[in-house]
Amino acid sequence: MFRVGTNATANYLGTLFAGGIAFFAIPLYYWFLGAEAYGIVGLYLVFESLLLPLDMSLAGTMNRELSRISVSEDSSETSRGFVRSLEYPVIIVGLFFGLIIILASSFIADNWLKVQKISPESVSFALVLMGALITVRCPFLLYSSSLVGLQRQVLYNVLLVGNTTLKTGGSFIVLWKVSGTIEAFFLWQIAASCCETALARYALYKSLPRTEELESRPSWRKLLRLRQFSAGLGGIGVTALILTQMDKIVLSKILPLDLFGNYMLIWAISGIVLKCSAPLYTSFFPQLARITYSDDRSRLIAFYHSCCQIMAVIVVPVSITLILYSQSILGLASGNRAIADSSALAMSLLVVGNMCSALYQIPYALQLAYGWTSLNLMINSAAIVVLLPLLWLFATHFGIVGAATIWLLINGSYLLFGIPAMHRKILPAEKIVYYIQDLARPALPAILTAILLFFLMPKQENWVVLAASALFVLSASGITSLLAAGRVRSLAFDLFRHRDNIWKKLSESSYTDHR
Repeated sequence: MFRVGTNATANYLGTLFAGGIAFFAIPLYYWFLGAEAYGIVGLYLVFESLLLPLDMSLAGTMNRELSRISVSEDSSETSRGFVRSLEYPVIIVGLFFGLIIILASSFIADNWLKVQKISPESVSFALVLMGALITVRCPFLLYSSSLVGLQRQVLYNVLLVGNTTLKTGGSFIVLWKVSGTIEAFFLWQIAASCCETALARYALYKSLPRTEELESRPSWRKLLRLRQFSAGLGGIGVTALILTQMDKIVLSKILPLDLFGNYMLIWAISGIVLKCSAPLYTSFFPQLARITYSDDRSRLIAFYHSCCQIMAVIVVPVSITLILYSQSILGLASGNRAIADSSALAMSLLVVGNMCSALYQIPYALQLAYGWTSLNLMINSAAIVVLLPLLWLFATHFGIVGAATIWLLINGSYLLFGIPAMHRKILPAEKIVYYIQDLARPALPAILTAILLFFLMPKQENWVVLAASALFVLSASGITSLLAAGRVRSLAFDLFRHRDNIWKKLSESSYTDHR
């Protein structure tokens, strides 16, 4: 049986632990390094996003193809040979991106960034280290995507937790006891990432089925067969890269580095929404691909709606809680009330944009399961043409609020245009069900409950009271959302009655009538 439950549980535990460490690391990095140096860390995140086209292409291709190979009757196709066919090209791409950043380091330090406290030489050296870090990180994308596609997601999350602990914990020790500089930070990140990549490669090749050496050799023919699908995913990745990073590129140019660091702080906090949705996408996408190959339409419809409702039940309560407590969270994370007051609106807009993106992930996964990449490519291209010219205008006049507004418009377009187009082609009779049963029914009660309780909660500055208040609002809105979503409610009730069969029922058509 497909291990949806085991994978989903492992993904959430891994994400919860790793995300919790990353979340608490944000204010500590900010305090250790200062706003300007933290802006350089934010710039690294922008550079790391250069790998987004490769990451999206690898994640989609490895999930889809390894799922297909696992049920294929063609003995000439092996998982090991497929992975080896991609390994060397991915390493070359990593070297290419790293070299570009290293060669451009002096120009960026001297002519692009508005540095006030850190010397240009230190910034330039930090950029060189960023290039080396990108090179090391690139092969890890292949190995981690392959582990996910092989359904070794428990192993993947064990590695995730261990590597996150090593990188984050080691960074604190280095900054505290050795050197509190940005150069020391990146040197440790490189060392930890080398261990991360090596462990992931070892785990992957131990997990691959053992086959004859001839069957395990790289095959360019296998790659050529996937060129259209992979090129489509790469195109989506390139356009997504432009859409997700253009605000940061523009703001890094027009804002002082310390203010840019503040923007990266609220961007990291608002990313909690995507951290909550990612484990579900990772767990459900391979099963969507398998059901698509089996051509069982009733089972596909049932599983699709169940996944969409689960996503809404988890994402919407988290999003509305972050919005309501945005000012308090920012004040706690930055230790600066002025930053919290000036950035709360921008953070709320970013959270809503991330919520729209998260709600679109299951429909997007279904498109990839069918091998359909052109829809997202068209939407992203249209958003670049329409919204990119507006970004500079909005960011120049309204600062981070203007940039966050553009981000909301980008992600809102997926729900407004992508959902109808996707259902029109793949599931034409299910569009209304999606909007009403999968989206409105879980979302509206959660939003109303959270707003009502927020205004009834005591308004105190004590962080313990604020944390308890936010947790109560989150829990209440989540329970309300769960009870309103028919499929998720049925799954939750069965969790207590038939615990061993719950995930098996999710992936079958048992819940077709529970809308």
